[in-house]
Amino acid sequence: MEIEKHRDFSKLRLKEISNRMSQIPQLKDSSLCVFATGSYGRLEASENSDIDLFLIDTDDIKQTSNLNKTIINLSGAGL
Repeated sequence: MEIEKHRDFSKLRLKEISNRMSQIPQLKDSSLCVFATGSYGRLEASENSDIDLFLIDTDDIKQTSNLNKTIINLSGAGL
């Protein structure tokens, strides 16, 4: 069934992205929460879907600096 194919594709791709993001040193000690919206968030993505990732700093005391955000963006550019 087509819906299952999209769900399986979405889960596989999100797992790949999660694994790659876990290798970014700047994310290891951060308190960032990463979530996907759109077709990936609904597990309806296909090979032609773009991915909408959002990173939210969940630490109220220590906020992520703009420099760290830039480094994360550059490190993850190949995602």
